[in-house]
Amino acid sequence: MNSSSLPLLRSSCNIVLPPEMFQEISSHLAPSDVLSLSLISRYFHHFLQPVLYHSLDLKSFHCRHVLRFLLRRSYPARYIRKLVLRPSYHYLVSGMTSERAKKKEAEVLRIFHGLVPCLRSLHTFVWDGLFSPGPMHDGIWSELKRSCPKLRNVGSVLGWREAINPDTKLFSFQHLKSFSLIPKYREIDAVSMTDCPSAHDFAELPKDLCEMIAKNSLDLERLTIGCPTTSCNERVFDLRPLMHAYWPKLESLTLGQTYVSAAGPSEDESPSPSATLFSSFIGRHRQSLKRLSIPRHIDSSQAAREHSYPSMTLDSMTSSLEKYAGPLPLSINPKLDIKANSSGLQDLSLCLKPLAFSDMAPLRELLKCCTSLMSLAVWVDFTQDVPDMQVGHTGALGTMLEVSPGLTHLDIRCSTQRAQTFRAIDIHQALLTLPSIQVFKLTKVSHKNRFYDADDMLKTVLRIVRFTSSASTLQKISLWYAWKPWNSYDTIGMIKVGTYDVVHPMSPLSHIPFIKAEECNQEHLEAHLGECRAANILAEVPSATYRTLREVEHGGEMYFLHDSIASMPLSRLSTPAVSTAFPLDSDTSLDDTHTNDCYVPQNGCRAVCVCPHRRYVYDSTCPSTPSFSPWDAPSPPLWAMD
Repeated sequence: MNSSSLPLLRSSCNIVLPPEMFQEISSHLAPSDVLSLSLISRYFHHFLQPVLYHSLDLKSFHCRHVLRFLLRRSYPARYIRKLVLRPSYHYLVSGMTSERAKKKEAEVLRIFHGLVPCLRSLHTFVWDGLFSPGPMHDGIWSELKRSCPKLRNVGSVLGWREAINPDTKLFSFQHLKSFSLIPKYREIDAVSMTDCPSAHDFAELPKDLCEMIAKNSLDLERLTIGCPTTSCNERVFDLRPLMHAYWPKLESLTLGQTYVSAAGPSEDESPSPSATLFSSFIGRHRQSLKRLSIPRHIDSSQAAREHSYPSMTLDSMTSSLEKYAGPLPLSINPKLDIKANSSGLQDLSLCLKPLAFSDMAPLRELLKCCTSLMSLAVWVDFTQDVPDMQVGHTGALGTMLEVSPGLTHLDIRCSTQRAQTFRAIDIHQALLTLPSIQVFKLTKVSHKNRFYDADDMLKTVLRIVRFTSSASTLQKISLWYAWKPWNSYDTIGMIKVGTYDVVHPMSPLSHIPFIKAEECNQEHLEAHLGECRAANILAEVPSATYRTLREVEHGGEMYFLHDSIASMPLSRLSTPAVSTAFPLDSDTSLDDTHTNDCYVPQNGCRAVCVCPHRRYVYDSTCPSTPSFSPWDAPSPPLWAMD
């Protein structure tokens, strides 16, 4: 924005504050804070509009109201640089039929078509609906190309059974920096998502699409064709026409339901020509490629194996690679200079295929090479070949993780059968060698029966916080329990979900962290999500069933206080006011304590006070002294509130 058209702000000392200063400050703020800043006065609102409307990610069918507002008042639309339309974002939880959703998406497209001429500064547009715009609304691509000269990043989707229109104007863009084409899941009112098709439609990419990407977009930086979460889609695209292309600036390559091989290995086990073609493609981009995601085998059929990607080895990965998602590399070249070739890898995701117990040793060697690794996601299944069953699970994970002490984000997904899986309350043993972990997520089959709950979420979190060396750095713990083993991560059936924020006190007088807990059980999930077939929609679960606790220290023991006793001096907690209490290491389940009662410690037990219907974090500045009453502390700071 031209600062000459904006009024200068003057303070009481007659100091002139240029608008650029506030725009620079606002660029470092959260969107909610920028909005609050813009509401101070008309002047602030006026020169903060470029920041407010810079990026819009519109979710749900209510996005049509925002589009109508921008259509009526086109002045803010000139500042929009990035626009993402997700009209069916809440489709899976809305109970809406696909036909009705398609009509609503058509309404959104009609409104957006009229708004396009106002988006002169737009450089990124993504359509993320259930269906592509289709022939009736295909004109929006021509309008975007004509009215948005700065548009360089384009993305669209394909419906589950929707064929690519070879004549669509989507493939007429030039000089793109990023392009994405993602097939969607089947509709929720169609066949069950767990019944993935066994016969796939091997399709070729349209000629215009290949020409747009390979010839007319030589500065391409990001390319996405499909994604791992669309593994139940019937279409599989042949990428061989793109394997001869070269983009000097390519940084990110994400491939979903695609293939490059026309035949399997020959009799002498030499790679097929198509496999060599893909390896050559990766080799040409080894200096620029930073993020690589390749798919797993399409299925177990012979046709699928013949159309699979070649196995990756560590020396075939790029020297500049920072993030890799795909199958576990089968081997490590002994001539590889580890520090020179793999030290830059920071994010590793091995969740496309479950790793067996026998894969732990190769994985350990791979992690040993990744000296800069900060984020790891791994899917394991120890059902078949764990000789020691439960005893060896956490030990195997701990041995695998001890070579990566720099991890800050860890995601473990274990689909081992219920009778053989490890106990969640023992998972802290695998985290003992991770002093810098900040975010930990565990997905496993629930290990619970009517007599014993070895997967109690709260006790699991308490053990992690209390006994691991990362207690001072932990920020969030997520526990997801499935009701049975799963074959692919995108069809997991959840029975219970818990999210725990570890809030560390700001006061030097107290070193005991607070734990903010939110738990959703199966009944709550089914009430809000219907059958809840896909794990990735659990992010939309409303927060209604949870336990909020406060941890304080008294006499060397940790206690969790419910707000009903917040006014009680901590010195009174040593009296046996209630007979029900249990130590942390006992096998007593907390599932039956969803009341507003106060559980006071006896005989060295810890007090656990549970509140199922409050969402509140107490002030963490209170000293941990026995005579202190939490109500004597200042009001809870804003950061501690929802």
